[in-house]
Amino acid sequence: PISRSHFGSRRYSALGQALRTGRNVGIMSEAPKLRAAVACAAAAAVVLAASVVASQGLALFLERRRREDDHESGDGCSAPQMPLMVPKEQLAPETFDRPGLELRLIRKAEAVLQRRTGSLLVVLECLQDGHNHCAVLRTMEALGVQHVWLISPPPMESKNTLERQRLAEMAATAKRGRVKRYAAQRSEKAWQVDAEQDEQHLAFAKGAERFLSIRTFDDTAACLEALREAGREVWVTALEQQAQVLAPGAPWLEDNFPAALPKRLALVLGSEGLGVSDTFKAAADRLVYLPLSGFAESLNVSVAAALAVQLLLQLYARAFPEEELRLPAEELRSLRADWYAKLARSDDEREQYEALVDAPPVPLDDLRRSDMNRRGRGK
Repeated sequence: PISRSHFGSRRYSALGQALRTGRNVGIMSEAPKLRAAVACAAAAAVVLAASVVASQGLALFLERRRREDDHESGDGCSAPQMPLMVPKEQLAPETFDRPGLELRLIRKAEAVLQRRTGSLLVVLECLQDGHNHCAVLRTMEALGVQHVWLISPPPMESKNTLERQRLAEMAATAKRGRVKRYAAQRSEKAWQVDAEQDEQHLAFAKGAERFLSIRTFDDTAACLEALREAGREVWVTALEQQAQVLAPGAPWLEDNFPAALPKRLALVLGSEGLGVSDTFKAAADRLVYLPLSGFAESLNVSVAAALAVQLLLQLYARAFPEEELRLPAEELRSLRADWYAKLARSDDEREQYEALVDAPPVPLDDLRRSDMNRRGRGK
């Protein structure tokens, strides 16, 4: 049963007056948690409208409009869509990387440039493990984040590798034979696999660093000052209970969307043991956390970085047009000149690519290597 109480007497009467004078009436709410109440109010309006038009012999037209960025969930409530920052060309690709393709390297570079964003910057504060450091850099490059800032970055090697080096030095300098044998066995045999992993991570990280804009700081204060000068809003990942959940549907985000999402954001992730420093937390514009469903309270920093950045990129794709998220034209040209020079394999290619910086070739639709090249590497 629907009555005036669902809509409020004053609005109920105002609605009736509007209908009697032939005006259109719309009822809407941007806030998800108010939509159920609005649905009741809309139902009440329909009942009142039906009674008005029946008494006056008018026609009643009902039109339901929905927001483009919403879809219907099973319970009839609106839930936000979460599009990916994927160009339409990649959804149905026609041009692929293949051996012998003319200008294939810079066409691939051009595709990467068109998918880079400067809206989101990632800050890594005092990471301790080289494996995590390398993994985050590789992931940010793969996801299209161009700017990564580092505070006191760790050596590329993992803690296990540093320990192995210490044992090797011990084996070389120890005077007691038992200590020498123990250290030598541990450093040469037990961690051989870890050494191979270090080499692989180092190669991946160096490959990612070539195409990222990385800035390094000695301390947190200097990084904070630079972020403010760059006009970045600062969101810090934290486990404190006052941190707000970083998830679609969260009231703090949806009730003020897209205004809740700054166009220039810095996301800060901290060290493996201690997390982000109190200095950064105190200066943050917002503390956020990833919702978890198990007993584990936190994630490995490289995993957390991947999940948080992917989610934020989806939110940005939902909030802003694609062209607003791309890098500025001046920065694109600077990166293009730098990348083309790095990708050239001879002086002739370098000269050819340099001539194309201001007239770049058509980008590839798909960034994957050709099957022939992948098969050769066992992938």
